[in-house]
Amino acid sequence: MKAFFNDPFTPFSKWLSQPVYIQSLTFLLLLSAVIFRPVLDYIEASEHFAETEYELAKKSLEFLYQQKILTSLQQQSESRKLSPELAAQIIPLNKQIQRLAVRNGLSQHLRWEMGQQPILHLQLIGHFEKTKTFLTALLASTSQLSVSRLQFMKPEDSPLQTEIIFQLEKETK
Repeated sequence: MKAFFNDPFTPFSKWLSQPVYIQSLTFLLLLSAVIFRPVLDYIEASEHFAETEYELAKKSLEFLYQQKILTSLQQQSESRKLSPELAAQIIPLNKQIQRLAVRNGLSQHLRWEMGQQPILHLQLIGHFEKTKTFLTALLASTSQLSVSRLQFMKPEDSPLQTEIIFQLEKETK
């Protein structure tokens, strides 16, 4: 082994015979090659950590926003619950609407929206005279409903389609 270090023609001996700045440069190049990979891994890991931290903050903000929406919806839902008094008004109205529609040969679809003032969306399909008879009978027998919107549509080769929006008065007149 001493012969290897003492032999002036080996690469190590040639490197030792170089000036100090070349030895230092070579040493720094070898050292940087050795530590380059760990430094690169550290940089990549810190970038990944920063991205993950950013995504976490973004997701937590999104979660808080969705939580606020959920809380708001729950509060609105609580304020719009169907009270027993309101249910006592709606159930007989539904039965009366269905009975009148069947009696007049109309196809009907109804949907309630519960808010501060309950709203009934009613769609009827049938002839004009039967629709007129239905509406007259319904409004004559029920003082709780007031018409907000009435729309007639007559597609070609189809029966008359009527869309009516009623508001339910909470207290009977």
